[in-house]
Amino acid sequence: MKKESENLQWRILKVLEEISGKLDRLISLNEFALAGQTASVKEQIFARSELSREVYDLCNGKRTVSDIAKALEKSMASVSQILSKLEEARIPERAIGSKSDDNGAFVRIVPDLKVFADGRE
Repeated sequence: MKKESENLQWRILKVLEEISGKLDRLISLNEFALAGQTASVKEQIFARSELSREVYDLCNGKRTVSDIAKALEKSMASVSQILSKLEEARIPERAIGSKSDDNGAFVRIVPDLKVFADGRE
């Protein structure tokens, strides 16, 4: 009986390992597809708005929205609106705050792992 239980556990472990390997391959394929899609969407967005590109380029985790607004001589509301539009565009990246201080959250662009190729979450 113990031998049968160990055999069953071993077979379950093998199946789980196979599933894990297949999931890793699917994730890699998805990342590859999204990388191509990302470049195209970025080109479209940045072709329409140089300011969007400038805001995106300044999102490095070392600047707050206030810092970016000052650097570009724009209002914080304008910069925040652009960051929201970048998020909505599913580049697939999103703006997040990484730290906070008296001026607000530092802004950086990070991969959004919840975004699928078709835009679903």
